[in-house]
Amino acid sequence: MNNFLKLGFNDIRLRDQHLPGLISTLVWYQWILGSLYIALLLWTLSRTIPGLNLLIYLK
Repeated sequence: MNNFLKLGFNDIRLRDQHLPGLISTLVWYQWILGSLYIALLLWTLSRTIPGLNLLIYLK
């Protein structure tokens, strides 16, 4: 199992040397998607919880 993990990480490092642009684009895409998902989740929670909703209205 440990050997498999090492091989996987090595593969990622090798691919990163060959395609740095693609990998960094994928990482940025993943981060942006994650941030949007968290923002949407927080917005949904603030809409459903009355206390947070009041805080937003008072601002």
